[in-house]
Order: sequence, then structure tokens, then C-alpha cells
Amino acid sequence: RDASMPQIVVDSVAKTRSGEVYSMADRESAKESLLATQDALKIQAVGFTADKLAVFMNDGASDADKQAVMDASPVKAIEFFGELVDEMQNGPEMDDEENNAIAPRATATTLRGGNWARRSSGSNWSTITVSAVRNWNGSSGDIGFITCGHGWTNGQTVYASDGAAVGTADVRLYGNMDVCFVKLNNTALNSHGYMKDGARITKNASISNSDVGCSVKKYGARLGTQNGTIRATGISGNWSGYYYNNLFLTSCYTQSGDSGGAFVINGDTIVGLMVGARSSSPHVGGTSS
Repeated sequence: RDASMPQIVVDSVAKTRSGEVYSMADRESAKESLLATQDALKIQAVGFTADKLAVFMNDGASDADKQAVMDASPVKAIEFFGELVDEMQNGPEMDDEENNAIAPRATATTLRGGNWARRSSGSNWSTITVSAVRNWNGSSGDIGFITCGHGWTNGQTVYASDGAAVGTADVRLYGNMDVCFVKLNNTALNSHGYMKDGARITKNASISNSDVGCSVKKYGARLGTQNGTIRATGISGNWSGYYYNNLFLTSCYTQSGDSGGAFVINGDTIVGLMVGARSSSPHVGGTSS
């Protein structure tokens, strides 16, 4: 990270009130132990805050359930969360007319990160992450863009906000993958890494536990751009019928439709994409990756 990015420096150990000390290796081992019996313990997912285990409990979990987790965990430095969907910072509900005021509709010639990708010529669905090249061999590859994987099917036609068919979906939805690559029908539509606010993505990086507390910017077609911080990392568990690995949770506001939106640090480095937003639809709730 460069010096312009706020950072929180954390020790490599965590302490309980009784003075017990846990290394990151201890916490990683405890995470695997808890996930091995997560259903019995009513755990949805486990990850890490800066200095503790982050345990996400299923809806309806009681204090007794949390105590059972504490008793079962070899690491006692634990911060409890609700379900992943309940930990999202819910933004205001917004209809399409209100949305257009902050996220003008993209046309087939402005397929920039942060704009809408549509499932049909009149149906907004998810946020374009950023332009991308698939199967790059050093001189050529498939030109397109990325969005979230959930809600899309392989071979499905993808439309721009003006109703123009722009490409075809190729979905990956498993493990730490909730992504759809859209191969463009016309490579001239390539946005070359530019985002809807004029920023340009030129790098990618991974989030680690030392990044908890760092600043991050989220792009969304529904709520526009949001600034926040990283709250937890390394989150693994079951959510919406899938098992996910290595998600991270942020404080950014979100709504249904922001799925696929890029998380960016330092203005030009993508570190992940939005895989869910709070919603009345059960398959669109969740956290960030």
C-alpha cells in the first residue's frame, strides 16, 4: 500500500481479557475447527477482524448458542456478528427514476465500471465491475467485462442500459468465485479499465488481515460510489446455498443491484467485487468479495 492510504497496524497476536495470546495461525486453525461443525453450532461463516475471530451466527442464535461457540473454539478472542446479510450497511431504497439522478444509464458505448448490466432490454440486474480480457496470451484474448455471477446463466445475452445487446455471459459460481465474464460482441466497446467517475483501474491486489480498517471505495449502479472501511477478512462459510471462501466485509452502503460493483483502493487498484446486497430477495443478500 502507498503512504496515501490510511492503515491500521495490528499485532500478529490477539489477547483475551485473561491475557491468553493467539497467533494468526491459532486463529486460522480455530476457524477450520469451527467450520467443521458449523451447522451444529449455528454458524454461518467465520473470518477475522484485526485481532479476533469474526463469527457470523445464523438468524435466531441466542446467547447460549454464542457461549457454545466460545466453549468449542480453541481461540477465545471472538467478535460475534449476525448473518452476513444483516451485517451489510443498508442504503436507502431507490426507484429507477431516483437512481438515474446518481447513476445515469450507460449506453452500449459507455460500458464503464459502476454502470448497469441488464438481463433483458428493460431489466436492470447488476453492476459492471470493470473491463477485462479473458485467456490473454500476451497479444490477444476475449475482450469483455466482469460482473457478479449470481442471477446470470451461461450463454445468456447481456444488455446495456439503452437496451442494446452487448455480449454473452459466462458464469463462475462456486467457492470464492461469484463472477460472470461478459464477452463483448464488438471489441470497440471495450472501456479499457475506465470507471463511470473517470477513474481508471490499472492494478489488482488481494485483501489480507492487515487491511482491516483500511479505506475502500465501492462502485454500485444502484447507490453510486460509496466510501468505507474493511471490517473483516478471510470469511468462509455457507451463504445463499453456496459455500464461499475468502470474502471480506466492508462498511460501505449497498442495495440490491450493486452486486458486481468493484472495491477499489488507492484510486486505481481493484481488490474485489460485490457479491451481494441486502434485499427482500433471499438470493441477493450478503457480503463483499
